[in-house]
Amino acid sequence: MDRRELFTLLRGSGVAESELWIEGVHEPRTPPTEFLFLRKGENGWDTGVAERGVWHVITSSPDEDTACARLLRLAQP
Repeated sequence: MDRRELFTLLRGSGVAESELWIEGVHEPRTPPTEFLFLRKGENGWDTGVAERGVWHVITSSPDEDTACARLLRLAQP
């Protein structure tokens, strides 16, 4: 899965846009206080949570597909 497919899947499952920041797909100009993210990192793709302006990387993945799968798991209750 790529980032665009992930965004579509998350939105279709009820995750609000305000809860997400996905590089190159959905980058709110004014992000909320807390949100899940997927972005290009030093060693591949980083997934994590941002809180009050601090981005906490939970995992780094070597490829986009693996990173998307990890963010999908993070977003599910």
